[in-house]
Amino acid sequence: MTQKHTPGPWIVGRGNRIYMGAAMEAREIAVATRSDPSIRAQAEANAARIVACVNACEGINPEAVPEIVKALGDLLDVVNWLQGSGNMKSPIVPHPFGLGVLGAKAQARAALAKARGET
Repeated sequence: MTQKHTPGPWIVGRGNRIYMGAAMEAREIAVATRSDPSIRAQAEANAARIVACVNACEGINPEAVPEIVKALGDLLDVVNWLQGSGNMKSPIVPHPFGLGVLGAKAQARAALAKARGET
């Protein structure tokens, strides 16, 4: 992946200014405007969201995110089908593979819900 944006980490400074780098040597790269005082809180929230998204996605190709979300949803569909079909049942109680799948399923479900804004 060729990186076209300013590398992270990014930070929010005074006046909703967005900087790249450590606080003492940061370079300003953007400002979330707040010219209208009635939307000051919104501008602050926008600056924080921009920085959080950039930092959280460092190293991830943004074009791949929709595919990742779809793949995670498809994986959950397969796990649900396996559980419903009885193919995960075993005479070994508890079945170690089944417990691992249940844990992974819970993590995948939570991550997918978070990505979709459902939590």
